[in-house]
Amino acid sequence: LIACVLALGGQFLPPTINYGTLEPAWEIDVVPNVGRPAVLRRALCCNAGFAGNNTAVLIGLPVAGPGGTP
Repeated sequence: LIACVLALGGQFLPPTINYGTLEPAWEIDVVPNVGRPAVLRRALCCNAGFAGNNTAVLIGLPVAGPGGTP
């Protein structure tokens, strides 16, 4: 969750660690080994733990109102 909050605040995509070779059949945008700038509004954090303890948290930046403030 901390990585997601920092990514939103810094407007960057964290790297995919231990990236090797992209599978040609996959249609995903991999961030290989080095992060990169991006325009982000939301981030999804999914975690799996022992004994079926799973969680997902969606966080996002506030939307600007009519006066330009959140």
